[in-house]
This record gives sequence, C-alpha cells and structure tokens, in this order.
Amino acid sequence: MKYEELTDSWVIEGEPVVCQAAKRLFPGAEGRFKGIAKFKSNKRTNGDLNWLMMRYPLQIVDQEKWNEQFNEAVNYVRKRNEIRRGPQKMEPSRLYFNGTLTEFQKEGVAFLNNNAPTLLADDMGLGKTVEALAWIAHQNRYPGIIVVPTSVQTQWKSQVLKFIVPQPVAGEMTLFPDPEKSVHIIKGLTPYELPPANFYIIHYGLLRGWKTSLPAYNFEFAVFDEIQASENGDREI
Repeated sequence: MKYEELTDSWVIEGEPVVCQAAKRLFPGAEGRFKGIAKFKSNKRTNGDLNWLMMRYPLQIVDQEKWNEQFNEAVNYVRKRNEIRRGPQKMEPSRLYFNGTLTEFQKEGVAFLNNNAPTLLADDMGLGKTVEALAWIAHQNRYPGIIVVPTSVQTQWKSQVLKFIVPQPVAGEMTLFPDPEKSVHIIKGLTPYELPPANFYIIHYGLLRGWKTSLPAYNFEFAVFDEIQASENGDREI
C-alpha cells in the first residue's frame, strides 16, 4: 500500500480479494483492475483502513505518512468518545446571555462547544442565530467576527444587542457605556483601523478587500452565516 500525494489518496495493489474488499469498504474507491484500489485519505477511511489491515496485513510503502494519519484517526476517536461522555446540553450563564433556550437549542450549543469548528445545520427558523450567540456567550471570549450576507447585517447586530450581555473589551475594566458600540459593522472594501468592539460584522462581498487585514486582530471566534454564499457565485463576492 502506498500514499499518492497528488490526490491525497491511498493505493492498494495486491490480491484481488483484498482490493475488492477495500472497494466495498470505501465509497468512491477507484481502480479499473481487480488488483488495485484507490481511495481518498481522511479520518473515516484511515480508521476503516486500520480495520482492513487487521484482516489483510499490508506492506506500507509510506510508513511515516501512515503513522501520521493513523495517529490523527486515533486522536479523533478519542475526542469523539470524550464528547459522548461530556454534557449533551449547555446553556450560558445569565451573566453573559439574555435569553431562554429550548431543549434542542441547548443541544445545539453543546454540539458547537464540543465540535467547533463545525457546521450547524438546523432547519430554517429553528434559531441557529440564537444558538450561535449562546455558544459565543458560553465561551465569553472576545472580540470575534461574524460574516454574513449583506441583507442580514443589521439583523445580526440587533440580535447581538438583544441576547448578549455587554462585556469589557480586552484590557479595559468597564462595560461599553453605549451598548451599540459593542458591535461594529465593517464598511467598504478599503481596510481602516477598527474601533474597539466585541463583535465585528462583515458581509461576504467585503472579504476580498479585508482578507489580509482581519487576521491581525486575532479574533477569538468566527461565525459564517449562510456560508454557501462564499462559493455559490453570489455577485456580492
């Protein structure tokens, strides 16, 4: 078995029975000949590949790469087991969050807490914005950035002001005298010095102008609303 760097894939060459087992085990596995099976490398396939090798010991050509990916798969499983043993519902303290969550939203907050960076894929209208804000309040680490479509910038700002209890900016001991100033909506393609705030909101169309400036702010969190807008050919981007 060897690793193909160009396609980030493992390639098994050997007995047809072994390759056919690999093709059944790994969806999308390629190989026009019975003695070859090629499949993408990821945490899932590497875990299953380890199982396959217990039954059919394979000679590994790229041992260093295999060790690296095997350890990644083991660490992933360990993390998943820790998550299963951890809290399955979470609700931020009233000191930081001014809202009441439903039971499924508490599960969403726990999911974000256990898995971030991740994708929250609740159906429309179930309160993903509130869940994201509750997760941010639970972390209580600022500042952060929220990337959104143009049409919902002010909506996000109003939701932040509604649900988040204002907290000090790093290095300052007092709350924002004007809560509105805890949220700053970034304007224009040309970068400027951002004012102190806990939340910065930017729409996808401005990222091309700010992409080299924003990393310098070392944001504690990032939320992407309707993230498909970054790849679907939206004219804003």
